[in-house]
Parts: sequence; structure tokens; C-alpha cells
Amino acid sequence: MEEFLYKKYQNLGTFFTGSRKRQYFYFIVLLGLVGVITLEFYLGFKVESETMFWFFSSIVQSLMTLIGFMGVAVIFKYQSIAIIEERTLRKMNDITSVLSRIGGRLNSTSDEELLMIINYKTQNKIIDVELKRTKEDLESRIWLKQFLGDYMLKISIYAFSVVLLSLFFLSISKFVTNPFFAVSILYICFFLVADILRLVIKGIASTISSN
Repeated sequence: MEEFLYKKYQNLGTFFTGSRKRQYFYFIVLLGLVGVITLEFYLGFKVESETMFWFFSSIVQSLMTLIGFMGVAVIFKYQSIAIIEERTLRKMNDITSVLSRIGGRLNSTSDEELLMIINYKTQNKIIDVELKRTKEDLESRIWLKQFLGDYMLKISIYAFSVVLLSLFFLSISKFVTNPFFAVSILYICFFLVADILRLVIKGIASTISSN
């Protein structure tokens, strides 16, 4: 079952790859919204104000919890990276290291600086297996740090924006039960939350695969 769900997730990720496929997806979402509005118009859906209040309050609580969890996870990951980085720097700055044998400076203070020294001394032509493995690890950690700083920040801003939108609708929940608006608002907010969850899963999967 787990393998089946993982394959379905991979297929979904492949679907989102490429601007043309994303355009098709957004077109389907827009078409669904038009269909919901049409059904609202003809069937006259009515949603109770208590339902709207419960729905938006649940979104706010869930997304704020998610943002907090992501913050803790990112901090923990940064600490883990820092420990590995310190261990690598201590090893490569030693006078007996492979970097010393090729004449590299032994005073690196970060992964980025160490990678720059290795590239400069080897001109991107590495024969030593240990040095090659170290370079690959450095590149992976540098990418992961940039990913955590950029991608996760964007997700947090996105989620916080949806929280603010939900808080706005929460404050006027008694006034958005009109048949022409209620279901459409629920549809849009549900899609936004589902999109955030997709991005979070994608970020977690990318972080795990980079280890």
C-alpha cells in the first residue's frame, strides 16, 4: 500500500512538472470553480454560518501548526547540517588531510569556502576518491541549505497568506452564507490548503532524498 501511494505521489509530481502541464491543471481548477458557481446558481446551496466558522477556524489552526512544525524541522535540520559541516571542516583542515596533500589552504570556515578551495586546486578534475566524495557531500549540503532557506520560506509565506485570508472570512463568516458565495469560497480555500500540503510533502521528500 505504501509503495502504491508513493508511486501515485511521484506521478502527481511529474504532472506538475513543466509550465504547460501546470497551465492545464490550473485550467481544470478554474473549470471546477465555474462548475461550482453554476451549481450554486441553479441549486441554491446554503451553508450554515457555524459550518463556515468551523471550516475557517480549522484552516487557521492547522496551517499555524504546520508553520510551527516546519520551523522546528528546519531548525533541527540546520543544526544537523552544522554538526556535519564542523566535522568535515575539522577533518579537511588537518595537516594530514587529502586537501593538505594537494596544497589547499587549511583554514576553511564553511562548506562554501571549502568547496571553492577544492575546485580551485583541482580545476574541477578530481582523481582522489575521498576528495571526490567530500566534494559531492559539500555540494549536497550547500544545495540543502539554500533549499531550506528559499523553498521553505516561500511555503511559510504562502501558508501565512492563506491563514490571513481564512481569518478574514472567519471574521465575516455570518455574512458569507449567501448561496452564490459560500461554496465557491470553500472550494477556493480547500484548493489552497491542498496545494500547500502538496508543497510541504514535496519539500520533505526533497530534503530526505538529499541525505
